[in-house]
Amino acid sequence: MQTMDNTEYYSDYEANDTRRGDIEQNIAIIYIALSVCIIIFGVIGNILSLIVLKKENEQSSRVFLLKTLAITDSLFLISYIGLIPEDGYVAELWDLEDSYDNVKWILMYFNHTASTLTTWVIVLVTIDRYIHIAKPLRASLIATVKRMRVVMGALTVTAAIYNLPLIVWHYYPTEENGPDYYFIIYECVLNFIFRFVGPVITVTVLNIKLIRSVRQSRIKTEHQTQEKKEERKQTLTMISILSVFIICSLINVGGRMLVLNDKLSELEFVFYNTANLFLLCNSACNVIFYFLFGKSFREKLKKIICCDKLN
Repeated sequence: MQTMDNTEYYSDYEANDTRRGDIEQNIAIIYIALSVCIIIFGVIGNILSLIVLKKENEQSSRVFLLKTLAITDSLFLISYIGLIPEDGYVAELWDLEDSYDNVKWILMYFNHTASTLTTWVIVLVTIDRYIHIAKPLRASLIATVKRMRVVMGALTVTAAIYNLPLIVWHYYPTEENGPDYYFIIYECVLNFIFRFVGPVITVTVLNIKLIRSVRQSRIKTEHQTQEKKEERKQTLTMISILSVFIICSLINVGGRMLVLNDKLSELEFVFYNTANLFLLCNSACNVIFYFLFGKSFREKLKKIICCDKLN
């Protein structure tokens, strides 16, 4: 009788394990389909944004930073394509781990570097917009294109060096049963401060100030010049982009924190990939706000789509 009970128990366990595997495989397929759609939309949108922004007559720090953001967002989206087998559990479910593991860490390095750059370009965009709102008379002297190019060069080098521990850890992993210093110091402390909390707090504080400035300008909208109205629309565009960044970053952090909870280990796949999808959305949706708030952008985009010659 005892043997039959054990047999039934293991049979039920195997059946549940099989069902769970089938569910994860179905979720993986949905996740891959969503990821590919977001990436295609985002890359096309960023390329169109870049083309329109390159036609801008205004050579300002705002235009330069938005073009840079379109490039870094595109690099992040494109570099993520190679990580879909890892994050979609395709490598594990379809027994591709051995062959895929050789290139995975290089792909992760480029993706994390692009993600770091995108995050800090958003911070630069926020600071630049705030300077133009808070110090309009000195903005052209403080936030120059030349200065922003130097900052971007420094950021690119810093991001490349900052993410090198990812490669080092792969070739020199932590000893088994020893303290995981890489995870504690790099992933939990440094990444939490420099890639999540620091940028999100900075952007949130300045975004609130930008929202207040727009509310104040709404009261005086009847007496504003066309230039001031255009500046207000630019600020609204920035507020929308920054708000999406804040929301997506918070969901990303929340999802990764839930993954660390052992009680929710069965939902790790869902939490982790939901966080990744929101990061992809963050890098893919800027063109929507350019289209909604920018009349000039809409007109130029229409000409591009209709193959008309841009002035």
